[in-house]
Amino acid sequence: MREGLSAAGLPVPPAIAQSAHQIMHTGLRQAAEALRIQQQLEKAGVPALFLKGSTLAVRAYGSIAVRSSMDIDMVVAPGDVPCAWQVLEEAGYVMTAPARALPAGVLRTYQTISKDSVHRNPANGVKIELHWRLSDAAHESALPPPREWRQVEINPTLTLSTLSDPALFAYLSAHGAGHGWARLKWLADIGALLGNSEDGGSALWESARSSGAARPAASAIMLANTLLGTPLPPGFVPPRSVRLRLLNALSLRVIAAGGGARELSHTRWNSVVEPAAMLLTLSSWPDAWAQIRRIAIPAEDIVLLRLPPGFGFLYPLLRLPLWILKRTRWSPRVHVKLPQRAA
Repeated sequence: MREGLSAAGLPVPPAIAQSAHQIMHTGLRQAAEALRIQQQLEKAGVPALFLKGSTLAVRAYGSIAVRSSMDIDMVVAPGDVPCAWQVLEEAGYVMTAPARALPAGVLRTYQTISKDSVHRNPANGVKIELHWRLSDAAHESALPPPREWRQVEINPTLTLSTLSDPALFAYLSAHGAGHGWARLKWLADIGALLGNSEDGGSALWESARSSGAARPAASAIMLANTLLGTPLPPGFVPPRSVRLRLLNALSLRVIAAGGGARELSHTRWNSVVEPAAMLLTLSSWPDAWAQIRRIAIPAEDIVLLRLPPGFGFLYPLLRLPLWILKRTRWSPRVHVKLPQRAA
């Protein structure tokens, strides 16, 4: 906003100038930290992609200083998670979710339910979300193939790895739709990507449609057009879908209720709206089954109980007793060990 006012020759109110300065300072700090972490992961032999944050700011707006971001989102292959955790710990980060490291078998179960871990650096205040799956809308856990990567120049000599434009557009659409488009800045990112494309976004739409992401991508395009005035891509025809209409209607209500500024996790609608929005975006039965499984098994129960491999079927059965125990302000602090099968 400060840049727009300045370009128009209009005075910049002090509050906007201060906010812009804070966004610039945060963007520079996060970019420097992302470059540092990328270097440490490369030394450990762990490929990583950076999502949103600095890479999206440069790709969509041309500068890391104009897009606000609360954390650094990055993705690694599921098998590289333990090594990445160690790298982050050595870099000064404390893991807050899950609350502790998990044995290999328990970690595999945790990865099927949750898509990321959360790490905070108490020295500089930076938060990192380490993903092993791009979205909860997907049942698979995989690092996108190299053909879907691109390098974004942070300065003339340093770059960060991120998704190619078609993959980035599909990812941002799935992310925003799965959260009911609670924050208008997610739609602004969509509008910026469409506006920056040479063909007005037609190729981005066709790529998303052909990859099975038609519903969240159509939602992104339609809501950006309705709320922000972003032109529709040439040739865009939204799919005839009751679920798409329901998703957009739900999203408009969420945006209006939260002023387009609050994430669902910070509101009272999170426990209802997010599962509903996520189910409305799913495109296959495996994805639907995976999402239902995540609703049935809270990730925190896996961390609490750490059941051995082969006993995962007990998590849904234990959910109600654990819920009662938590509501009575008591919860087990012991590691539950079940008898091992005889060799």
